[in-house]
Amino acid sequence: MNNVVRIIVCALRDQVRNCLKYGLRCLDPPVLTSGMLRRYGIKSDHTIVNFWHRVQTIVSRFEHLEIYRSRHMVFALYMQHSLEDAYKLVDLDIYVDPIDCEHRQCLVAPHSHVLRIYFVGNYSNLNLKINVISLLKLVSVKEPRFLTCLDRLAQDPLSEDNIIRVSLCVLSILNKYRTFLARFIEKVPNTLTNLINLSPLLRSSIRRSIHR
Repeated sequence: MNNVVRIIVCALRDQVRNCLKYGLRCLDPPVLTSGMLRRYGIKSDHTIVNFWHRVQTIVSRFEHLEIYRSRHMVFALYMQHSLEDAYKLVDLDIYVDPIDCEHRQCLVAPHSHVLRIYFVGNYSNLNLKINVISLLKLVSVKEPRFLTCLDRLAQDPLSEDNIIRVSLCVLSILNKYRTFLARFIEKVPNTLTNLINLSPLLRSSIRRSIHR
């Protein structure tokens, strides 16, 4: 499972960087497709099929990962694995959503495995859902240093040291925009301990890294 998680995080990082580098809209792009796997050393048909089987196992087990929980609010990562048409920019070999194909030439890979990850939120009757690549693109435009944090995490996503470093990076951004975020978020963490207490995913990730 470790290698699958590493590839997913590396693909996420690469997609965010490509969205920024080439000025793509990236409203709802995939994190990963079958056509992208060869970049990460998954090349034979057998290993590709086996990879997606393991992805589905992860999705089935961890489909809804809570990253923030307070008394009234929940934010989570939602993973979606499907078989669908995948769209690739011809000149850049980058997989995008159909909107980016309106002004660029795309090839369609029919019936491809596609993994998307969404940032979802719930408060009372209010619901939020945004593609995580689109969200991280927006964050990175405001805070380019966040890309360095993603690079570090991609090296070893299950390392406690890397998890803590990325958590501190997120915390510094939260603190920078605390006044703005406090209008929308019930509790804005101001220390690493606060962040860990508010994040079920962060707590469980640190526990798993200790017992690897």
